[in-house]
Amino acid sequence: MTLPTVQKRWVIMGQGRGLDEYDFADGPIPTVGEYGVLVKLHAASLNYRDHLIPKPKASFKSNYIFHLNLPVVGGSDGAGEVVDVGPKVTKWKKGDRVTALFNPGHQSGQMTMAALHNGSIGGSYDGTFQQYGVFEESWPVRRASNLSYLQGASLSACGVTAWNALYGLKAVKPGEWVLAQGTGGVSLFAIQVR
Repeated sequence: MTLPTVQKRWVIMGQGRGLDEYDFADGPIPTVGEYGVLVKLHAASLNYRDHLIPKPKASFKSNYIFHLNLPVVGGSDGAGEVVDVGPKVTKWKKGDRVTALFNPGHQSGQMTMAALHNGSIGGSYDGTFQQYGVFEESWPVRRASNLSYLQGASLSACGVTAWNALYGLKAVKPGEWVLAQGTGGVSLFAIQVR
């Protein structure tokens, strides 16, 4: 399979004009490094964070406090197929179906300040609002075979947000009540997590 050399992508150019800060333009297909994985992204979902980042910094509803590396390809969540791997990659092969991991520095266990400040895709590193993305070998996770690309694209940030709300910095204790507002992805995840 011959890959194209140019792709469409949405780049967050700065902060201040909300979603108008996204620039939809052509860009190069990224190349893989030694431990890189090139993913053809089939689906991406819009997360509240993707709307929050380009808002004005002085805005009460913005003040996005985490590390940003602007301009950056937006997109916290996405799913696709591995189309190329770096020479030292052992975890993935061409054809594997993956979902992007929102915070690549937090692989397991309790959240740490180091993992929090390591950055995330769609803010510190190019995200999923592009046709092809390069991620480090440990960043994607295997997409369950019973999920479509669309379903896989909406899992990572919703599931992690729900888990973090229940068990993150201050865990819910047995006997405490939890209110899950609305029928959005985070609420639906929260009522399923035990």
